[in-house]
Amino acid sequence: MEEIKLNMPHYPMLRLVVRHGNWLAGLGAVTCAVLAVVAFWNHGLVAILVAALGVGGFFFLIARTGVEMVRLVTDMLLPK
Repeated sequence: MEEIKLNMPHYPMLRLVVRHGNWLAGLGAVTCAVLAVVAFWNHGLVAILVAALGVGGFFFLIARTGVEMVRLVTDMLLPK
């Protein structure tokens, strides 16, 4: 993948998402999976485990989509 130049002094949050967005999305999904296992361990309901793992997967997809949109904006619309 082509490296995006991160010379964005007025947009620190965009720079943060471009640099760390992938692993933050993965961290959120893994956190949701761990919470799903903990909830299953405490309550013993398989439905909680399945629902929470589904929510974690959905969160990962939505977060990665957001990261890609921010990369698109920084690549196409911000001055270089």
